[in-house]
Amino acid sequence: EYMGTLHCLQGQMQAVYDLGNLLRGAVAQAAARLAGVNESDVDLSNEALSALVVIYCKIGAAAVLLCLLFNLPAVVRRIVLWCKGFCYLAASTDTKYKPMPDAPPSIEIVERRRIVFIRHAESLWNETFNRSFNPIFFIPRLLRAMLTETFLFVAGYPDSWFFDSPLSPLGRSQVEELHKFLRSANTASMPKEKAEIVELLRGSGNAERDSMIVVSPLRRCVSTVAIGLQERLRGSREKMLVLSELAEISRNVDTLSLASKGSAPTTPWREAADPALDIASLYEKHVDASKYKGNKPIRSCGLDRLCGFAEFAFKTDKKTIIVGGHSLFLREFFKNFCRRAFGFAGKVNKLENAGVVAFTLGKGKRADGSPVYLVLDETHGESIVSVFKDFEKPKAKKH
Repeated sequence: EYMGTLHCLQGQMQAVYDLGNLLRGAVAQAAARLAGVNESDVDLSNEALSALVVIYCKIGAAAVLLCLLFNLPAVVRRIVLWCKGFCYLAASTDTKYKPMPDAPPSIEIVERRRIVFIRHAESLWNETFNRSFNPIFFIPRLLRAMLTETFLFVAGYPDSWFFDSPLSPLGRSQVEELHKFLRSANTASMPKEKAEIVELLRGSGNAERDSMIVVSPLRRCVSTVAIGLQERLRGSREKMLVLSELAEISRNVDTLSLASKGSAPTTPWREAADPALDIASLYEKHVDASKYKGNKPIRSCGLDRLCGFAEFAFKTDKKTIIVGGHSLFLREFFKNFCRRAFGFAGKVNKLENAGVVAFTLGKGKRADGSPVYLVLDETHGESIVSVFKDFEKPKAKKH
């Protein structure tokens, strides 16, 4: 496998060399036409090319400097964000916590909430880092990401490939699949519970009265819910409530939001450029960031947010809560609020991109009066329902 990769790299290097010679010829032709002389009279020696490269580098550096000066406030914000990102990556405690103790064997469930969880579709971060690490494919993806990030930085765009990473092209197609499923699925042929959830996501009947939509502060979640549930949103004045508690449990910089406390996320540049989506109006009219507390601190604890969301679920009078969230958050939620003896794929594997799963969260009390939250299973007459897609299959180990 190593030798095969090496031969491929050698082939690519030869192709780059051939391309360089081709470009040298094209430059010679262009220069000859501009100067009105024969191509043979054009000096394309290494010294001449080096001088030309130096001149263009100086021009490029001057242009970059001008852009940075004209966009100084945005540049400063981006530098501060990168500093925070590196500090978070190095010192975050978000994933360092002990699991919740198992719920008591016999517990009286006094309240129930149905949770409909929608995992975000693939992001640009996922596209860059979660696919093959074969250098033939990974290096071009990484270079493309870094060049785009550099352009956004120099041009002063309040956007990023890495921070608050938006949906990738594949991610947008995954969301469209969810939207088409909800719009055209035949609920008459579905099990009753699944059909009820699909109708709820469509916004049929009293969906807005009986349920609410909450989302992570990160735009990939906002966009996934906005596009996937657009039939429900466009037909109402309903808002997606941004909850800090739903932030992903990870130290990666893509889990840090570009939005400040109390501010709604901005429409990602890639999605705003697609007129067919008209997603800017969904962001503008259907996002409520009044409860958003800002980015998670470096000394944050993912378990605190898991418990915080469970508490929130029972503070609202809505019996069903539609959540736009993240795969690791959901997996950790199942790990901590399912019984230890309950064998369930969601405690180990991620929900697929743009997948939808529904479950019932129960609330009871321990002997000392403290609340206890439990994902209810068949022993309580409840089940976990895969509405769209399913949990990922374990990857086969290489021998």
